[in-house]
Amino acid sequence: MNQPSAIGQRLTRVDAIEKVTGRALYAGDLRLPGMLVGRILRSDRPHARIVSIDTSEAERVPGVKAVVTGKDAPDVAYGLVIADQFLLAKDKVRYVGDPVAAVAATDSFAADEALRRIKVTYEDLPAVFDPMEAIKPGAPILHENFKSYGQGLFGGLPSGEGNICGKTEKVVGDPAKAFAEADFVFEDTFTTQIQHQCYMEPHSSVAKVDADGKVTVWTSTQAMFFVRNGLAKIFSLPLTKVKVVPMTLGGGFGAKWFPFTEPVAVLLAQKTGRPVQVVFSRQEEFTSASPRHATSIRIKSGVMKDGTIVAREVSAVVDAGAYLDCGGGIAGGIAGGGCGPYRIPNAKLEAIAVYTNKTFMGAHRAPAQPQICFAIESHTDITARKLGLDPLEFRLKNGLQAGDVGYGGEKLKRSMFPVLLKKAAKEIGWGKKKPPNVGRGIAIGQWPVGGASSGAIVKANDDGTFVVITGAVDMAGTNTGFAQIAAEALGVAAERVSVTTADSDTALHAPGSGGSIVTYNVGKAVREAAEDLLKKIITAGAKKLEAKRRDVGFDGKEVFLKADCEKKIPLAALARTGQLVGQVVTQAPPPQLVLAAQAAEVEVDPETGKVTLLKIAAAQDVGRALNPMAVEGQIQGGVSHGIGMALTEEMVVKDGRVKNPTFTDYHVPTACDHPPIVPIIVENKSAFGPFGAKGIGEPPCVPTAAAIANAVCDAIGVRISDLPVTPEKVLRALRAKHG
Repeated sequence: MNQPSAIGQRLTRVDAIEKVTGRALYAGDLRLPGMLVGRILRSDRPHARIVSIDTSEAERVPGVKAVVTGKDAPDVAYGLVIADQFLLAKDKVRYVGDPVAAVAATDSFAADEALRRIKVTYEDLPAVFDPMEAIKPGAPILHENFKSYGQGLFGGLPSGEGNICGKTEKVVGDPAKAFAEADFVFEDTFTTQIQHQCYMEPHSSVAKVDADGKVTVWTSTQAMFFVRNGLAKIFSLPLTKVKVVPMTLGGGFGAKWFPFTEPVAVLLAQKTGRPVQVVFSRQEEFTSASPRHATSIRIKSGVMKDGTIVAREVSAVVDAGAYLDCGGGIAGGIAGGGCGPYRIPNAKLEAIAVYTNKTFMGAHRAPAQPQICFAIESHTDITARKLGLDPLEFRLKNGLQAGDVGYGGEKLKRSMFPVLLKKAAKEIGWGKKKPPNVGRGIAIGQWPVGGASSGAIVKANDDGTFVVITGAVDMAGTNTGFAQIAAEALGVAAERVSVTTADSDTALHAPGSGGSIVTYNVGKAVREAAEDLLKKIITAGAKKLEAKRRDVGFDGKEVFLKADCEKKIPLAALARTGQLVGQVVTQAPPPQLVLAAQAAEVEVDPETGKVTLLKIAAAQDVGRALNPMAVEGQIQGGVSHGIGMALTEEMVVKDGRVKNPTFTDYHVPTACDHPPIVPIIVENKSAFGPFGAKGIGEPPCVPTAAAIANAVCDAIGVRISDLPVTPEKVLRALRAKHG
């Protein structure tokens, strides 16, 4: 019998109605009986020793139930990779915004008043804000005991010395010899800015401690198992004593992996014996919540006369801020991706992460790749033009081919490099005549979609519907994708499948929602769990029909005898036995390289320096588009992040203080700033992802800034090498060009 196909349908997100009607429940919406308001006092010094903290006046504020400092917090250091920070500062503060104390009160007015009454005496220490200055001899050292730090939540160890807190070096072939034999050597340096994720919902948590000491946390997180493990480590609790309940997530883009509000809420709940809610203010989000790392990247290439790139050297410095977080991983990503999606046989790739007295930086959509892609693709354009070659043809000559090994270690059966570039270029009229002050630019980026072990449960309900249960937080419409995957495997309509994200006590393990790994990994588990359920449906039906499994079929509603379709039994009748549950835990699939090419057309006003985007074409290898509408949305959303990085967004930090910590001064692109964004879906099915799907969320933000910067240069004949490309920078460049 023909079954409905759920794959490829343009379905509305399963959570769309509850979100647009306001019914979705976020952590900040929770109200528990007796719940208190938690607030955090943060350092106003970039680098200082804590001499004393006087909380006596704060404790006398009516309604205040607890005031805690580092002395009250667990003496357990933690961190993403290495354990380099505490819940509340113990001996010194390292950035403006470092948490120093916290209060719990019956209302926000009392909590805020208590914060104002806490008196902290500091001994100021020399500070360093520029990573290039921080690595010089004699620079102030942020972490004197760095070498003794233990493992963080991801199990890393300290790597570096002084203020260098992470280091990656990679050598391929013989770069020295290749550079010596190259006909030309070109070298450029590029810088990228601190960029915030700008999710709508702030970090929010509610913590409750039961009489037996069990901690339950309702929170806005991308990774509930990661938060659970972090809380267990900080408070020295067994995992059975920590339960994390993920709430509806109002955006994360990488910033909601690490425990932020959760540890403070738990500490205050332990001290008061009452539930405590902690919600960051928007200012706290900007000053204390891990934005994208700023970088300085020097890139050098050796090229032959025919345009073949034979050697590459990359030297990058990553500003980690006050704590490492994933800074070492960013250095690794920049070095690892330093050749881009190109065939370069000889390379020396180095990157370091450096402590500075600024807010610590963390994961932001496609960590590391937008920065290194901006450098590589800007440098590629510069090199092509110096050689007198068309930038598109230069790329096509050097791109990865079938049989090459891509970033992440995958041997490519087919290279999507030329397909994507040509489609993006064609969409904006590459090579055609253009008006004055109009420029076109192109760029290609990459993202390695990693593999992770994942579990899923699929159950048949008594009424013949189905439910998928996972531990993956729905951040980008993944639950809709899970419904389609399960429906396709079962041969039913997607509308008959609901999806639930369980809590950390009841869900099978799943990776955090980030890195474009959820559909690729958890979706694979959902498919296999649904297939396991289908086998059990067939087995149960065959038993009831007194037939062999091979002699019965399932049409989505009934199990029937193939030889006599009138002999059948409804799924609902079988489901009432309570035995129809499919469950799997998958092994991690191999990594998959995903490429995205974009072409931008811009117009530059030479009088004001304003850059107007006219069109962006975004071509991406998606494997298979499970839901084309969702895929298009992800591509357009990623491009939007890239537009901000290219033109408008920058966290301005002066003397360690964020000068624009609100949306009034931090300029996120609005709808008026967006040109037509044309998503071009290219399907190249994965052998490992569910029904051929690959990860899609990260790649579309990777090449955008480079494509726009290249278009600006094409329009005005001047290269802007530091992001964002503001009108002021354009005017300075034009004035320098014309004397």
